[in-house]
Amino acid sequence: MKRVLCLIFLTSAITFGQTVQRGLPEIVKGTIKKTNHFEQLSQIDTIEQTHDPREKSFQYGTAISVNFSFPSNFLIDTLPNGDRVYQLGIESKNAISLNIIFDVFKLKAGTTLYLVGVNSNKFIGAYTSLNNNEYQTLGTELIYDSKIIIEVHEPLSNIGTSKLHINNIIHGYKNLEQLIKRKLNSSGICNIDVNCPQGNGYENQRNAVAIMINNAGGFCTGTLLNTTAGPFKPYFLSAYHCGTNPTSWIFRFRWESPENQVDCGTSVPSIDGPQTNTINGASLVASYKTTDFILCELNSQPDPTWNVYYNGWNKSGATPLNGVGIHHPYADIKKISLDIDSLVEERFSPGEPTNHWRTNWEEGITEQGSSGSPLFDEDHRVIGQLHGGDSGCISDFQTDFYGKLSVSWVGGNTSDSRLKDWLDPINVNVDYIDGNYLNGSNENSYDPYIKYYGTNLIGRNCAKSIQPFIIIGNGGISTLTTLTINYSYDNSANQKISWYGTLNQYEEDTVFLPIESFGEGIHTFNIELEISNNKSDNNLKNNTLNSTFNQVNNGKYYTFELKLDANPDETIWKLNDSKENNIYSGGPYNSTTHIIKRNFCLTENCYSIKLIDYNNNGMILGNQKGSYILLDSDLDTIIQLTESEANFKTSIKKEFCNQSNTNKENTLTIFPNPTNDGKIEINSSIESIQEVTIYAITGQKLEQQQFNSTFINIQTYKLNPGIYLFEIKTNNHTYVSHVTQL
Repeated sequence: MKRVLCLIFLTSAITFGQTVQRGLPEIVKGTIKKTNHFEQLSQIDTIEQTHDPREKSFQYGTAISVNFSFPSNFLIDTLPNGDRVYQLGIESKNAISLNIIFDVFKLKAGTTLYLVGVNSNKFIGAYTSLNNNEYQTLGTELIYDSKIIIEVHEPLSNIGTSKLHINNIIHGYKNLEQLIKRKLNSSGICNIDVNCPQGNGYENQRNAVAIMINNAGGFCTGTLLNTTAGPFKPYFLSAYHCGTNPTSWIFRFRWESPENQVDCGTSVPSIDGPQTNTINGASLVASYKTTDFILCELNSQPDPTWNVYYNGWNKSGATPLNGVGIHHPYADIKKISLDIDSLVEERFSPGEPTNHWRTNWEEGITEQGSSGSPLFDEDHRVIGQLHGGDSGCISDFQTDFYGKLSVSWVGGNTSDSRLKDWLDPINVNVDYIDGNYLNGSNENSYDPYIKYYGTNLIGRNCAKSIQPFIIIGNGGISTLTTLTINYSYDNSANQKISWYGTLNQYEEDTVFLPIESFGEGIHTFNIELEISNNKSDNNLKNNTLNSTFNQVNNGKYYTFELKLDANPDETIWKLNDSKENNIYSGGPYNSTTHIIKRNFCLTENCYSIKLIDYNNNGMILGNQKGSYILLDSDLDTIIQLTESEANFKTSIKKEFCNQSNTNKENTLTIFPNPTNDGKIEINSSIESIQEVTIYAITGQKLEQQQFNSTFINIQTYKLNPGIYLFEIKTNNHTYVSHVTQL
C-alpha cells in the first residue's frame, strides 16, 4: 500500500557521512580487467512480499541470503607494487538495484572497498576503516544495476588484515530514486500531519518517533523509550516483523512538516521537513514474536540539537480511555491517528491469546511503513507498537492491532525476550514512567492545548441542534487551574467561557459549549485557549482549532450495512442523488472479516445506491455471497440487496426517496440530555419500552438492557464523556436518539 521514502536519508547519510572519495576503483581506471565470473543469485518473486497482509511494514526489495567470505570467494590480482586487488562479481536478474549487507565488516586503515555497476559503470565508495564500528557490520548504499562487482584494494602491508563476510544482498524491485521524489505526500490523503491541531499536546511524544530502513529492503516506524534510570541509553522500540538484525538499519528522526504548513487530512500537500537527522546501526537487546516487538539500542545517542525526546511507557495493562498513534505511513512524513474511545483487548490472529490492543480510528489511519509505531494512552505513555490491521483511506475498517507493552514486559521470561530488564534496569517495579529529554530541561512550564472531538462539526450534519464539545489538556509540567475559552461561528464576534479545574501534565478534560442551531449550508467553527492569571504560555501553536461543516436542516440519518463476498477488492458502491451527484461512496476493500457500516445524512430527495463489481461476477464466490441493507433512523428497512441477487455480474442499482418524518418523534422523551449525574429517564407516552441498546458514535455496541415499562431509568455513569446513540425498541417501533454524557 505504501511506497519508499528514506533512501533520501540512506543515500545522503552514508554517501556524505561514511564513504570517502579516494580516487577511482582499479577496474574503473582500467588498471586491471573486470572479472567475467559472476555469482548468480537465486531467482525471487518480484511481487511485494509480506508475512501477513495486515502487517504494515513497507518493502522496496527482498533480502537474498548468501555466504560470501573474503578473500576466499574473491578473485585476486596483484599490482606491480605488490598491492592486491580482489573482485567478487554478483548478478541478480531483473534487479533494479542491489545493496550489500556485511555481517562482518572490519577494514585495516589504508584498505578500500568499492561497489561498481557493470552495466551502468557507476560506483560507490570508497568504504574504509572509517566505516568500522563496534558491531563489525555494515549496510551499503544502493547501486542501480543488476550486475555489480565488489572491489577490495589491500596495500602490500595490509594483506590478510581485513575481515569481510556478506550474509544478505537486497534485490530491489522498486526504483527508489523515482519513489524518493514522491515519498513526500505518498500516503493516503486521509492521513493527518503530526503538527496539525489533532497533534496538539503530543509535541514531546512526536519528537521520539523515527522512521527506519531495515536490511530486508523495508521501512517501518519506532520510538525511543525512557528508562527508570533516565534516558541514558537510546533504546528504540519497533515491530518484530520488521526484522531482528538492526546492525545495518538507519533511523531518521524529526522528519515532519513544520507547523502552519501541514496537511490535515485534505488534498493540500505537506511541506518537507529536515532530512539529515539520522543514526546508522543498532544492536538487538530483546524481541518477542508473540507480541511482535523488537527493542534495540542505537549505535549512538541522537544529536541534542535535534531535540529528540524519550517517551514514557505504561506496563499496567489497564484499559486506556483513548489511543493515539504517531507514525510514517507509506514512508511519508510523520502523521498522527486518533481513537477517541476506550481501546479493546484483542487477539491478532485466531487461536492466539488477547495480547494486543485494538484501535478504531476516528481521525487518521495507518498504512505500510507504520509498522512498529507507538500507541499512546490518555497519559501520553507508550502502551504498545503497531503489528498490523485493516485501516486505510479506502477501507471502512479503521481497526489496527498493537502488541501490548504490558505483555511484552515479561515476554518469554528471558532477558532477551522481554522489556523489563532494559526499561527498568534499577528494578524499581513501577507501572509507568513519563518521558523526558536527554538533559531533562526541555519541557514547557505552561502549555495548555486543545483538541476537538465533536463529530457534528465535521462533514454533513443532520441534527437539528448541535452541542459542541472540546477536549483541553496540559502539555506542560506546571499544573493548570484556569483557562479562558474563546470561540465563534462563521467569523462572528468571540464568545467566552471560563474553565476552572486541576490539570497536571498530560491530563485532559472535556468541555461542553452551549447548544446551537444553524441555518442550511456551510458553516465554520473557530476556538482558541487563553491562559489566565498572567501566566506565560510557552507554546501558542496548539491553542487554536477550526473546522467546517455542512448543516442539513431537513435531513435524516440512514445506516448502510454491506456484507462482502470473498473478493472484496472487486467491489465498490456509490450513493448518488437524483441528479447523479455522488454523495457517499466506498470500496474497494481488503478484508472479508467484517460487515461494512456507514451512516448517511440525507436531505429530502430521491437517491440511488449502485453496486459495482470490477470482475463482472457480482458479489458471489463459491458459497459466499454478498448483500446489503439500508435502514432509516427507526431501523426500518428502506431497500436491500439479498444474497439471491448477488449474481448481478457488473453492476446493480436500486433507488429510494427520503421523505419527511411525520409522526413518531414526539412519542418518546429522554431527560436529562445532556446528562452529568450518571443516569437518564426515558418515558414512552404510548407503548412499553422493551429494549435499550447503547452504541458509540462510531457504531460499536456498548451495552444492552431489557425492560417492559413505559417509564425506565438508565445508568450511564460507566460511559466516558461524549455522544452516544441510544436504540430504543418499543412494542411496535424502534427509535434512535443521540445522548450526550458530560
